[in-house]
Amino acid sequence: MTFFVQGSRAGGTAKLTSDIDIGVRVSKEQFEGLVKKYFGTPNPGSVKERTMLHALESGKIQAGEAKLRGL
Repeated sequence: MTFFVQGSRAGGTAKLTSDIDIGVRVSKEQFEGLVKKYFGTPNPGSVKERTMLHALESGKIQAGEAKLRGL
């Protein structure tokens, strides 16, 4: 597992009010486990299924889906 900073802080363009964007890189197996944990088995055609498919395509689970928003 690797943690990294991204966004304006990493790019050197942050303002005093800018947030900190943190990424976490995991193995393919860990990622697949996280997808199952956070999405379960969504109904076919649902927004949740489309979001899950996007996560699988992009290799990213957004903060909201990972229940990390607001931390």
